[in-house]
Order: sequence, then C-alpha cells, then structure tokens
Amino acid sequence: MELDECSKTEPTCMEAKQELEKTIRDYMSEYRLPDNPTIYDYLIMGLTSKDLIATFNWDPLLVQAYSRVMRYTTNLPQLALLHGNVAVGYCIEDNVMGNVGMTCRCGKPLAPTKLLFPIKNKDYSSDTAISKSWRELNSALELAYMVTIFGYSAPKSGVAAIEMLKKAWGSVENRNLEEIEIVDLREEYEVIESWSGFIHSHHYSYHSNFFTTTIGRCPRRSCEATFDRLMMNRWLEPDKGLRPDMNFSDIDKLTRNLIIEEENKKGTKKLLVNPYI
Repeated sequence: MELDECSKTEPTCMEAKQELEKTIRDYMSEYRLPDNPTIYDYLIMGLTSKDLIATFNWDPLLVQAYSRVMRYTTNLPQLALLHGNVAVGYCIEDNVMGNVGMTCRCGKPLAPTKLLFPIKNKDYSSDTAISKSWRELNSALELAYMVTIFGYSAPKSGVAAIEMLKKAWGSVENRNLEEIEIVDLREEYEVIESWSGFIHSHHYSYHSNFFTTTIGRCPRRSCEATFDRLMMNRWLEPDKGLRPDMNFSDIDKLTRNLIIEEENKKGTKKLLVNPYI
C-alpha cells in the first residue's frame, strides 16, 4: 500500500507522510537560482498575461524567476502549480495564492500548499489550491492556439493527469489550426508517440532546446508570429529572439519596446506588432 493511501487510515503513516513532506519543503526551499538568466527567466520573459505556464514541479525555481523578472514588467504569464509548490502559499478563505508566508488581505499568512505525491491514483480535486490550478489549466487548454511541452514524458503514473488534459484539449480532429511544440531530449519518434493524442496530423514541431521554439525565437509574440507564419505565409526572421549567451540587460533591451507597446495598447483592440517578420 502506498504511503499516501495508508495515511488516510493509519496515524503512523500520516506522521511519516507529514515528516516526509516537511523534509522535502526544507530541502527544496534552499534551492536558489544563479545570478545569470536561466531557462525559467527566458521562458517567463518570453510570455505575457495571455499565456499560462503549468508545472508539476515542487521546487521554487520557477517562482524565484517570476519574482525577479517583475522588475521589467508585470505583464507576465499565469502560473498553474499542478502538484503544489514549496514556495507558494494559499488562503482558502479569500482564494488568494502568493509567496508562502506572505500576508493575505484578511491579515493571515498564506499557508503552504499541499504537495501532491507521484502516486498511482492522484487526487486533483480535494485540495482547493491544486484544484484551482487544474481549472485554470483546463480553461487555458480549451482556448489555446499553441501549446509548448517541456520534457514531460507522460509517465504511467500520470494517467489521470493525461486524461484530464485530453478532456480539456478535446478531439484532435477539432484542433486542426492549433500547434503543438515539444521540447525533449528523447528521439523525435518516441516523443511524438507519447503525445499523439494531442497532435492533429502534422501540426507539431520537435525541439531539443528552448531557443529554437517559437517562444525562444519570437518572445512575447509567439502566437502572433505563428499566425503570421502559418496563416499569412509570412517568413520569420530566425535570429531576432533570445540567445543562450544573454544577460538580463540583453533580455531587457530585446523586450523593452515590446513591453512598452503592450502597455500602450492595454485595454484597446489594437493588434500587437510582430517584429519577427
């Protein structure tokens, strides 16, 4: 019997589970990003509030990157933490999520979110914060024009998660305009086989690194660039985007005018310019 299941009826198992979760939190809470930009920073700066990043990871690195790129813009993607996160807290009374320990508007500190363990039968609905993240992801998938998948191998222990994603994505026959991008180190045939239930015909691209994806090549305008490329038959410039040797000053220079345009057109129906054509 798995520890998570046993903990529901056996006090000793519950104590062991709580001690394990505390150990994980204490250990992962010590993680720190290096001073230079990481893939997390590139990814977040490459997206806007119309986008959503969903992660199964418990570690705080994505949240740390999110916090430090806020000095450049607050027009950043939404986050869905599907298995909880050691850096994130939640107030069930006010339905507020933020940095763990931060004071909520009700005056109470945000309590740590539950960590969902990698077990066979995961419960995505009983915990309010995790359920909220899944609802946000499902809503985003229903409306998505593009989906970029990073290194998730769709493991057998994740059957329930994959089924929920499939339900939100719907039939591939009805997603004949949408694009799937997959970043993975496995062989392409293996990757495509894993995600065949989401891919309509040839509407996918395979990448072995972030910088060849549309987000990497066309930061903050990935959907606009994809629409121009596929629907308007416009050629995209391949080397105007993010590069692995950039520092934060370089990223700021690349994205500054894009962010200014976003602010100027906020609340209007004016289309954003695609500078990558």
